[in-house]
Amino acid sequence: EVSFVSSTESAILSPVIRFEEELKVTNDAQAVVPGNSVFLVNNIANSVLAGNEVSLLYDDILLPEETGEGYSRMTLMIERVKSVLSEAGIPDEEINTPDRIYIGKYLDLVDAADGNIWVTSTEGADIYLPYPEGTDQNTKFDLIHFTDLHRGYFYDDETLHSLISSSSVEMMEIENTEYGIKFHSVQNGFSPFMLTWIDETGETVDGSISNEEIDSNKPSTGNYDITSYWWILLIVSAAGVAYFAKVKKENQHE
Repeated sequence: EVSFVSSTESAILSPVIRFEEELKVTNDAQAVVPGNSVFLVNNIANSVLAGNEVSLLYDDILLPEETGEGYSRMTLMIERVKSVLSEAGIPDEEINTPDRIYIGKYLDLVDAADGNIWVTSTEGADIYLPYPEGTDQNTKFDLIHFTDLHRGYFYDDETLHSLISSSSVEMMEIENTEYGIKFHSVQNGFSPFMLTWIDETGETVDGSISNEEIDSNKPSTGNYDITSYWWILLIVSAAGVAYFAKVKKENQHE
């Protein structure tokens, strides 16, 4: 299982929405949780969450100097993504075009009032991802979910490569809507996601990486270089970072 605890500087928290009518056109990710859904603490049955501070955590990646590992997690994950696209019948020329772009994100439900716990929704949630710069409702996206990459710290190269190359992945059913790229996440269904598309604008997208950049080993677009794409799990309170990680690891039910 692979993700990381870090600072909260790049995390975006959006309070969950109970009704689709509350959706907005925004650059933030949004989560719509059905009104009949029950929030559980650390995915433990009957552990109903007190209060209504549940938020969607939408976050990107760590810089390499914060990890020290030899492999780029993003590069390894892209190789898995390419295999999924191929299995889905997408032509090789579309998969390997230099213009194909990738953005990796980690999502989770958290209690904005308590950084020591994580949250699941018994009815899951409909997620709306914002359209990246240079894309819109007419862009053809694919979204790949790494279903069993959740926890892990500072792996050696061999272990990291093995975990990612053998990880379970699925291509999500998505819909382009006026509020963003919609997909459904089941209970306890959050972990890393990879959004990919073929760029037709030539615009730079912050936090993205392209096939061309991987192949040429050039620095990637945005504020990160090619070795900096590391999946992470952030919490909502800097003071609760270490404890949150400990609690989730001890209570994770695979």
